[in-house]
Amino acid sequence: MTKVEKLLKDWKIDIPPEVAKNHVWLVVKEFFPESELGTKRGSHEIKIKSSAIKDFVKKNLSKSSWEEIRVIVQPFNHLGEMIIPCRRGRTIRAVYVKKLLKAIEIQELIKNFLKGEGSGEE
Repeated sequence: MTKVEKLLKDWKIDIPPEVAKNHVWLVVKEFFPESELGTKRGSHEIKIKSSAIKDFVKKNLSKSSWEEIRVIVQPFNHLGEMIIPCRRGRTIRAVYVKKLLKAIEIQELIKNFLKGEGSGEE
């Protein structure tokens, strides 16, 4: 079992009130490789980017309103991005780890949806 798998397993059982930023970053990089760690002085955040979410929004925005799509892709914005703030530059609060777990789940669902749509399955 890899470190990322162990972290996810532990978080699904119980998320501590604060999680080390480097643990969250390991999981983010595994599932969202385009993501960025805030590098500017004073910037303590992780910017999660998902091209699958962005493609899904772009493809469906002409068919549905943003309000309808937003319900599906929350906590992401229309660009397939979400921000996780760091506390004192070292830890992430449990509420944001929960959002990360939801984001992973949403991305997997949308990737499967897009894959099925691309193969001609209905």
